[in-house]
Amino acid sequence: RKARKDGYKKGDILMKIRLDGTKEEATKFAEDLEMYYDVIRVSRFCPNTRDRKSKEGRIYIEAKLSYIDKSGNLVRI
Repeated sequence: RKARKDGYKKGDILMKIRLDGTKEEATKFAEDLEMYYDVIRVSRFCPNTRDRKSKEGRIYIEAKLSYIDKSGNLVRI
């Protein structure tokens, strides 16, 4: 079976995660998640628009229900 361009195959189960915070906080946490989880997609930072003065926003992440163990092996949940 061919892998899809976005990194997952039909039948894979994905987690959808929303990170809220400042651009720096959300970006750092998204980078940390990529070290431990099989992250498929990370959105760009989307600033909150209701309060124009807010520096906060969100990043959306899609990851497979798997993780990378201490030995560097991919473990499916």
